[in-house]
Amino acid sequence: MSVDKNQAIDAENAFVKASAYCVYRDRCIKEITIKLRDWKLEASEIPIVIEKLVNEGFIDEERYAVSFARGKFRINKWGKVKISGFLRMNGISDTLVRKALSEIDSSEYRNTLVKLLETKQRSLKEKDIRSLNLKLRNFASIKGFEAELVNEILHTENS
Repeated sequence: MSVDKNQAIDAENAFVKASAYCVYRDRCIKEITIKLRDWKLEASEIPIVIEKLVNEGFIDEERYAVSFARGKFRINKWGKVKISGFLRMNGISDTLVRKALSEIDSSEYRNTLVKLLETKQRSLKEKDIRSLNLKLRNFASIKGFEAELVNEILHTENS
């Protein structure tokens, strides 16, 4: 279906297009709402299309949150702080954020952080342990890992 980008789309075509968009990968309501606006669907029609997408299983925010958390952790090596922030930014409830984060295996999570820190440490030329640890903490913070866990790992490694 070819649609002129400046031409408004009707609810039926928006549903078809949005359902195909959702099949490609899990989406949240916020992402679909933005897409429907981009397609110039009438504002009054957006909730109707969203509701139909939810009712027919194309949008499932729990599935989206779990999939997002799993993917960002395993592929991008993001920590829970960063994952949580992005999920909340996408309008995901605190309950679903907690559920998604609980799906991440704690030993795999810790091992991933240890490996990231070891790899980063090898790339740094720091001789001073304080300076090295500061750089490692900053790196882990940017990746979204909890400061307490980073400190615990660095303390264990330095002992």
